[in-house]
Order: sequence, then C-alpha cells, then structure tokens
Amino acid sequence: MAGLIAPLAVPQPLDVAFRRDDVYVIVMLDHPDYALIEASMRKTKDGELLRAIVTQRDHRQIDHVNSEALAQSLRLKGREVAVAPMQFETTEEFGAPHVRAAFRSWRGEDVVVDCAGFAQPSAGHGGLVDPGVYMAERGLPLMWRDRSTVARAGAGVTINGEHFPAPVRSQFLLGATGYQAVLTFGHAAAILRGGKRQWRLIARPERFAPGETWDFVGARDRRVYRILSRAGDRLTFQAEGAFVETVVGDIAGENFEIASIRLGAAPGERGGCVLEFENGKFHCAMDGAEHIVEGVYESSPLRQRLMPQHPHWAEARALDTTLTIEGEIVTLVTRVGAFA
Repeated sequence: MAGLIAPLAVPQPLDVAFRRDDVYVIVMLDHPDYALIEASMRKTKDGELLRAIVTQRDHRQIDHVNSEALAQSLRLKGREVAVAPMQFETTEEFGAPHVRAAFRSWRGEDVVVDCAGFAQPSAGHGGLVDPGVYMAERGLPLMWRDRSTVARAGAGVTINGEHFPAPVRSQFLLGATGYQAVLTFGHAAAILRGGKRQWRLIARPERFAPGETWDFVGARDRRVYRILSRAGDRLTFQAEGAFVETVVGDIAGENFEIASIRLGAAPGERGGCVLEFENGKFHCAMDGAEHIVEGVYESSPLRQRLMPQHPHWAEARALDTTLTIEGEIVTLVTRVGAFA
C-alpha cells in the first residue's frame, strides 16, 4: 500500500507539533499589539507544567513556561520561549469553572488572564475546533476539545493594570451573551506548519538498524529521529523532543513511504493524533475520534501535497512541501493555501 513518499535522507518532511493540556484557556483581545493569549496547565509526575502563548498581530508567537526543560524542548522546535514564574488557579464560581493565570511577559509586563465559564464544560461544546482565520497562512491546526464552555462577562486579560475585555462573540442560549474566550478541560492540538526550515544533516543511518539516527541541526532548532524497530522494509522511528512523534513506513529503494505519523502517544498506546496515508488518501484521528480530517495527497521524493477535503474549513489550508537537498544542507519550504 503506497504511503506518502519522501527521500530516505529526509524520511519525515512534514513540520508537525503537538501539545496536550488538562486545562486550557484562550482569550481573544482588542489590544494594539496582541491578538490573543492562551494559558494552559498540564499535570505531570514532576508537578504542573504551565504555559502561556502570546500571539501578536503580526502572528509572531512567544511561549512563556515555568520549566527550563520544557523551554529547551520547545526551542529545539524553533519556538521563541521565555522562562518565568507563573501561577495557574482553577476554582468554581456560580456552578462554573473560573481560571486565573498570571505571568511576567518577555517584555516585562505583568499579565493576568481571568476567565470565568458561562456554564459547566460539556462534550457538546467540545470536538474539533474550526480555527476561523487563526494561522490561516501558517498551517493546518487540528485542535480537539474534550469539554468546553464559553466565558461569561468580565473575561479578559489585564496587562500592567489595564484590563482588556474579551470581545463579544455572539448571542446564544435564549439571548445570553457569549464572549471570545473559551475554557476547555482536556485539550489536544496538533499543527502541521507552513514556512521554511533549513538543516544540516550531520548523521543518518547506515544499516537502518534499531538505534541508528537521522540528526538534523538548524540555526535555532534540531530534529533527531531514532529507529526503534525494523521488520523487513518496515521501519518505526521516533523523534526526540517536547512531544512523542512516532513514524511508521517502508523503505522503497532510495525512498521512504510513510504509512502513519502518531503524535503525543508512544507505539502501542491509545490516544494522541494519528495521520495515516494510503493510496493517495489521508485521514486524521484524535484521541480515538476517527476521520476528523480527511483528504487526498500527492507525493514524490522532493514534493508532498496534502489537500484536505473535510471539514470544509480545512480545504483552504492545503500544504505543499518542497525539499531541496544540496550535500548536507536540507531545505524544506511549505506553502499553505487552496491549491488547484
């Protein structure tokens, strides 16, 4: 079964990212510099990992985290990261959750995200998120909510003592007002990103045996894939970094045919985001929900095109990746848009 074709020197050319949070808040802003702020909390065996993402109006994003280890992992993916003390508190008010997150921005601002839910989060307000114009020219975001609720009046962000309320979203639920802020309990996000990446390939497998690696080093990031297993021409390899990325496919001469890319879950584990490729068609599953995004693909060793067909909003976020390999230098350019 033919998968997504890539050169064996660059067996996974898609630029992907994944994150999962236990509690997640997003607030749109009417601010001269900032378009939105996200704040999240994830419980781990070592404590709570806190993260806030400030998105500027020019689409530049700056991560703020409370963990140097997480910061280093994000920097390997090319993210701009600031490490700072952070607070994240979840309480209940009038029968609905209330989240308050505070941090010091990379510009030295005191930022407080304050968001109280309109009602208890529910699966009815969960599922796959239509991102609207968010990252419209930068990638295909696949955001999945387990349980969500919109915010009630008063939600917003305070920056250096000045409050910026979330704009009105719509009238809903018998005339009640919703705001452009959402609280989610159980949030997973996979992103297939556009843009340009360039690396130097400093190591690649010789025998394609377990333990061997591909090692790509860029100016601001690094990508390392380690082979976990081989059965005939079938390889399974995994990325080192901020999240688990496992790729399964087959060696085909000087090429590699990707059968699946799993993000956020190790081999044999359930959940996470899974992209599967077979005979010109691809589909995506998230946390067990099958076929949340479907489409077709075309591929050759130096070009991969993914064209979503469902849901309708994803059609305008097709991905067209071209590779150039000149000696040790690998350049990947991914355009995002609706392609004929």
